[in-house]
Amino acid sequence: TKHSLKSSETVVYGNQWLIFLYVGYEYDPEDPWKGLLRSEILICGFKHVFTSPSSVDNEPKAMCSGNTYLHSMKSVTKGSLAYIATQIWFLLTSLSVFSCTDSVTDLENFYHSILNLLEDPDESEEVVDLMMWWMWSVIHLAILL
Repeated sequence: TKHSLKSSETVVYGNQWLIFLYVGYEYDPEDPWKGLLRSEILICGFKHVFTSPSSVDNEPKAMCSGNTYLHSMKSVTKGSLAYIATQIWFLLTSLSVFSCTDSVTDLENFYHSILNLLEDPDESEEVVDLMMWWMWSVIHLAILL
């Protein structure tokens, strides 16, 4: 419950997958990859950081170029995806300071657990599919805008 999480009675470890990572915020135990790292909140977070805050609404209003353009970013990277997931996890907490060594969220372990999954050779087929999906869902749209 919310109270047990706030009081640290219940601890969510960094290697546990949180529901916000899944499309529709639904986990399928029969197919753990189904919707993983494709949720709307991750897409909005990624667009906000890497394209521009106004791109979240699909109506570009920004007068300045986004980070994808400024840094010649041509694709979503595994690291950028893990970074955004970590930032969203932090934003969903009640913490006021981002810390890699935080014992409540275990952000550093969370980041590395996502990155390790994305770099696992046994998961390469699913990862290629995921990264292509991100390319077309986010970067492709940013280039068109």
